[in-house]
Amino acid sequence: ENNKTISLGSISPKRDLTYVLDTCKGFLSIYNCDQLFGLVTNIGMNKSITIGELVSNIADTIGTEIKIKTDEKRIRPDASEVVELHCNNSRLISKTDWSPDYSLNKGILETIKWVKTNKDYFKTDVYNV
Repeated sequence: ENNKTISLGSISPKRDLTYVLDTCKGFLSIYNCDQLFGLVTNIGMNKSITIGELVSNIADTIGTEIKIKTDEKRIRPDASEVVELHCNNSRLISKTDWSPDYSLNKGILETIKWVKTNKDYFKTDVYNV
């Protein structure tokens, strides 16, 4: 089916998304760097994207049209919503040789491939909030 509707809360919050293998590589880089012992060190891309842009990107990648239905139950209360999460990775970049191997688009492609081969993990008939 080429037309899908998904229920989401707010699509305007921005998130800094890092592919899991880059995150793991970041953990190892931090672990192997004595200068970072005991220091808070962020792993991330230093780029953010809105949830709406992410949905559009995924839809384009899989070649489908996705319609977003706003679900009030999924909208966080004003006091709890984080408008933007944007990683400051400068400590990680300056103290290690870490750099991401996965762009957002490459990570989306890898995730799509994984989901397609692991469909049994998902309960697509259950609506979770």
